Amino acid sequence: MAEHVVDRDAALAALASLASLASLASLSEQDVEAMALATWHGLPPEQAAAVMGCSTRTYDVRLHRARKRLARALRAEARSAAPPAPRPVAPRTESGPAAPFGRPGACVRNPARPGARVRRIPERGRRGPGPPCSG
Repeated sequence: MAEHVVDRDAALAALASLASLASLASLSEQDVEAMALATWHGLPPEQAAAVMGCSTRTYDVRLHRARKRLARALRAEARSAAPPAPRPVAPRTESGPAAPFGRPGACVRNPARPGARVRRIPERGRRGPGPPCSG
């Protein structure tokens, strides 16, 4: 059986072009036409405006807005394709892992002050010191 070798950069470029095509497909027909006349056909604004049947100024505004919409669609596509951010992990102390900061009822040791006593984060709606922390 033949082994298929895929170049990582080529695969990433293909995925990027697919994302670009999906983002381009989300634009209106008028946006795509304005961008195609400028980028694909290389027409100057005067000729592109004549093809679209509008003034040069109107064409410039349409092209500007189409580019902004495409950029927004590409950013949204990139965000949806990005892996989720890792969750923060509580720091470790000499005595082992620290309790998660901010959790009600958790005992917290300040790593910046090793000699300080351990304090308890009070539970919501509860008064008083709560059960003692070890340490």
